[in-house]
Amino acid sequence: MLLRMIKATCLTTVCCIALSAMMLQPPSQCFAQEKSLEIEIQISPHVLNLRKMGNVVTVHADIDYGLVDAKTVELNGIESSSCFSDDRGDLVAKFKMKDIIGLDLDIGEKNDFELTGTTKDEDVFSGNESIKVIEEGNLKK
Repeated sequence: MLLRMIKATCLTTVCCIALSAMMLQPPSQCFAQEKSLEIEIQISPHVLNLRKMGNVVTVHADIDYGLVDAKTVELNGIESSSCFSDDRGDLVAKFKMKDIIGLDLDIGEKNDFELTGTTKDEDVFSGNESIKVIEEGNLKK
């Protein structure tokens, strides 16, 4: 009888300790923080001439288009006008030149551009490139 009471007490104590230890564990994966992915980007044109502007600025990004939530893709806070995949399946984002011209740009200098967005798994990605901005020649109509 005494042995049975000791076993029951020990079992109860062990269960309480195990339950307490589980409660003190860090949050599980369902509460994990977003990952931040650094990607390579290439901006075209490589020199942005505001007087001979085309209609779009194109950004090629080294991230699988199938992973990207296209609605979240921005360049220096400007929403993309379109996103699609290139021949390798990587992200290509286009931005209207008239929106880019509205940015605070340093003419004659290299300007930093940052492409940002999130994946469908809600991981944040970003990539940076600096390109020169000039204003030369006649204004294209």
